[in-house]
Amino acid sequence: LWHQAPAEVEKSLFEHFFELISDIGIQRSSTNIRVLREYQLVERLLVILKKSDSSSTTTLTLLNVLHALLCTSPRVTDVLCFVQFTAATLAPTVEDEKVVALVPGTDGTECRTQNGGSSLTAEQATIILRNRCLKLFFSLLYMGKRINQKYCEEIVAIVGFDWVQLFLLTRLHPTTTIWALRILMTHLSIPALSLIHI
Repeated sequence: LWHQAPAEVEKSLFEHFFELISDIGIQRSSTNIRVLREYQLVERLLVILKKSDSSSTTTLTLLNVLHALLCTSPRVTDVLCFVQFTAATLAPTVEDEKVVALVPGTDGTECRTQNGGSSLTAEQATIILRNRCLKLFFSLLYMGKRINQKYCEEIVAIVGFDWVQLFLLTRLHPTTTIWALRILMTHLSIPALSLIHI
């Protein structure tokens, strides 16, 4: 039914998913999250995300659904799918990403070009998608303004520190490196995890 659906239809589907898993009530919401996880929705959404136009509002809605599915006691397979998807954006499209111009003064998640247009090159779209995934991952490590220590420990047990260090390669765009450093510093601020790293 949803195969190759128009963007507006896809967006309304993702908004419906988000309503199901957000503010209906704690018990009903957690039941919906469990059901959607069992249907491997994270994996399916990542396939759609790979094909989607990163400048569309549909992409932002899709990322909100992914955040909700990954934020509390996620399935290990869902976390692994997400981190592998993010790592796949590292496939070199240019030798040195520092030459790729993004909107100056932003965190690398803006879908505008430096001159204000919305038409992105393949390299810009890849960097922006990667940075959006890293930003989502970073937000998962916090509950409000406090670090969610339990979640951080679970995540490190699943993916370790090596995954974060992939995004610190010198050929990568500076905005990617900054997101990776934020994630790494958050993990290292937890004493139990900093001992593991050493």
